Amino acid sequence: MKLKIRPAEERDIPEIKHLTDIGISEDFYSEEDFRKMLTGEGDVLHVAVDEDKDELVVSFFYTFALPLRTALRLLHIPDLPDEVLGLQDDDIVAAFKTASTRKEYRGMGLVSDFYKTMEARVREMGAKVILGTALVLKDGKIPIHNIMHAHGFEGIYPLDKPWKDVPGYCPYCGNDPCTCEGMLYCKRL
Repeated sequence: MKLKIRPAEERDIPEIKHLTDIGISEDFYSEEDFRKMLTGEGDVLHVAVDEDKDELVVSFFYTFALPLRTALRLLHIPDLPDEVLGLQDDDIVAAFKTASTRKEYRGMGLVSDFYKTMEARVREMGAKVILGTALVLKDGKIPIHNIMHAHGFEGIYPLDKPWKDVPGYCPYCGNDPCTCEGMLYCKRL
């Protein structure tokens, strides 16, 4: 198999939506949401495709670089105390927002490749930090902790049910909406 990361295109949207439906939650995003991600100011949507399978979309990664308060609102943490990040409202903040990978392509380093690609892109966009939110399981484990740590992120702030206002079934807690706890990760650029 030959995998390639590239910017997402309109033709990729049905496959990206499918990855979201099976990997995150059905109808977490609509096809229209993904169209906005293709053209939105500050939005960056990339896919990994298997060139040996007619460019089948096997993974996607969505990030954005926006002013601090806008970014925090989109991450579902609008009330983050100012001292946590020490930034001004107009500072550009990137966020690694959403990703999903087909099961048979997991463990191949795609997330690491996406991180490198996206970090370079958000630096160009003027981001001072990259943020990411992570799910904390009931046993306290954070499934993506190791990959975040490997790329220079630190867990800096626990989040109390950050997705409680986001409709959609959560496969981890079994609730709609999700009542899982979260962790805010940060990497300073």
